[in-house]
Amino acid sequence: MFSTKVFIVLSVMWAMAYATQPPIAGGVSPVTDFTEVEEELKTSLSKLAAGDGPNYKLGKVYSASRQVVEGHLTRIVADLIDEEEHTKKCNVSIWSRPWLENGIEVTFQCGREPELKKKHSA
Repeated sequence: MFSTKVFIVLSVMWAMAYATQPPIAGGVSPVTDFTEVEEELKTSLSKLAAGDGPNYKLGKVYSASRQVVEGHLTRIVADLIDEEEHTKKCNVSIWSRPWLENGIEVTFQCGREPELKKKHSA
């Protein structure tokens, strides 16, 4: 009986300690509040549209995650609206390395279209 109580107490303590750990560098963290992710994506879309494109507007964000790599990697699943007002569901990756010239790399994977990579300044 005593060993069962000790096991339960240690299990609870381990679970509490694990739950309060900060994200590990390189680990993927899901995003639940899309506000910052939407702004990051809108900023990239605006900068790309001001250059040689693509020209997309943000529709709806379905999911997102962040990862600390050599810089900061944000992965987003979202509806993007093209110039002809067609909506397409896309996987978008934004790899931010602001210390580099044109250090923001945006990758679009939309359905069966070829993958598109573009860079812009921070």
